[in-house]
Amino acid sequence: MKDTTAINLNLESINALAQQECESIEKMRVSCSLQGAEYFLELAVQYFDVDRIQKQYPKVIVLGTALPPEIVYAFTTENPLWVFGGSRAMTTVSDSDVPRDTDPISRSMLGYLQAASHMAKNALVIVPIISDNQRKLAYILQDQGWKVECVHVPAYASIGGDCYNDEMERLSGVLRAHLGKRVPSFKGATLFMEKVGVAIRRFTELSSARSDVIFGSVRMLVQSSFFMAQDLQKWLTHLEKLSDELAALPETPASDTPKLMIVGSPIYFCCYKIPFLLEDIGVNLCSYVDPGLYRFDQPRKFGKRITLSSIAKAQLGYDMSGAFIDNDALLAKLQEQVETVQPDGIIWHILRGQNEYDFELLRLEKFISEKMNLPVFRLETDYQYQDVEQMRIRMEAFSELISHRKAARKGLANE
Repeated sequence: MKDTTAINLNLESINALAQQECESIEKMRVSCSLQGAEYFLELAVQYFDVDRIQKQYPKVIVLGTALPPEIVYAFTTENPLWVFGGSRAMTTVSDSDVPRDTDPISRSMLGYLQAASHMAKNALVIVPIISDNQRKLAYILQDQGWKVECVHVPAYASIGGDCYNDEMERLSGVLRAHLGKRVPSFKGATLFMEKVGVAIRRFTELSSARSDVIFGSVRMLVQSSFFMAQDLQKWLTHLEKLSDELAALPETPASDTPKLMIVGSPIYFCCYKIPFLLEDIGVNLCSYVDPGLYRFDQPRKFGKRITLSSIAKAQLGYDMSGAFIDNDALLAKLQEQVETVQPDGIIWHILRGQNEYDFELLRLEKFISEKMNLPVFRLETDYQYQDVEQMRIRMEAFSELISHRKAARKGLANE
């Protein structure tokens, strides 16, 4: 186990940095006057509060978001602790344990657990292997005394169904032994997650149409807050109330603000510098293709009976993680979102160290530019803020390009 004394000595500075990151919550509060959003903003603050983290004793921890949530929920009837790696503060904890070129999400996930080393006594850490970095994290955590269970995601979604089903069966057995419970019926957990999906889709549709009252950054936070909540029933109730509040607003004229969609590497709170920059320069973030929320994007087809096998099949069919060589789900989701929200351009977001998404760009850029006739802007960054002004200049130039394109199309339409 890593020396917890060294970690505890740094907790004060870590908490101070985390509080600086959460100052972005105040920016969201100013931009969003909806009363129902406050619950989700506070949920994000609490998730990264180090003092609160040290008082938690979860039985199950999931690294990343590439795991069917209904499997764990069926055993525990509560959300596991999802560690998704959005905090720059947490990367400082793991600096001495990983190479410099390790992607910031992996560094942040490792730092989060090292700052919560007391959890190692009781927790099972589930690590979906969707990249080499995840594999290395699993090794480091095992070496530090954590109880780790890897879930291998096949490289080919189209032919890896049997292997993935075997992984889910094995994971079910591990959870049964760890929690001391019998294998549950997965029907109840799956039906509840379908209710979650309905609520997320309704909120996404309503909020996307009202960028005048809820910016893209707030919409992203509310959507991803599923992974921050412990009491999912309470979370679901608040999400439905927020959607009701949006639905009750009077209609407003459509805005002519340039609309951009973000695809690529995941963007997790607290590192929202790209959404914030887009809002600062007056661009509407109309859609973000979130690899972690893909399983809620549309109703699932489980067949006549809901079983562990049908859950695994549904997960694999919609998974958009970087694990796949043939990431057809990402291509399909991208095309669907373009048809739905009709963006004026696409930002392809790359976190340094996540080369798998760069490979996706090589495959999809031609499809986007030729079949969709949309400009694509590749943006590479990390969790540091030294590049913010350079990014601002580049995004302003891209926004100006889009505005010129819109004006040219409008002029042709009026001829």
